[in-house]
Amino acid sequence: MTVMDTMTKAQAESRDRMAELMKPMAPPGFDLKAVMDSTADVDALLPEESDPNGWFGRRMP
Repeated sequence: MTVMDTMTKAQAESRDRMAELMKPMAPPGFDLKAVMDSTADVDALLPEESDPNGWFGRRMP
């Protein structure tokens, strides 16, 4: 195993462990691992009424 492989494995294990430790404090159904892995659907985390003016839906020119 190379150094990079070892580091990548250690980072993944660390994220898994942190997600497990934080799970009791997270809202029901909140996938901490997906957030940490950057695979979460961030748009689904906020209710639509939380952005009534559409500021977060606007794209930069």
